[in-house]
Amino acid sequence: RPQATNREYLALVRRFDRLHPVMSKLTDTFERVWYGEAAVDRGAYDAFESMHREASGIVSATPSPAATK
Repeated sequence: RPQATNREYLALVRRFDRLHPVMSKLTDTFERVWYGEAAVDRGAYDAFESMHREASGIVSATPSPAATK
């Protein structure tokens, strides 16, 4: 979905109970920094990176829809 917005992508992961809250935080942080031009210090960067690793781990541990059929 190359034309989808960040919030549309976020809506797509709503059905994944563990992933959605992490993606919501990542999306909020991204939008605040990218669009709101909020400053990022080392602590904020490290927190974002940690959330990204958490989201990646959840995705890796989630079976694909094709695998569950």
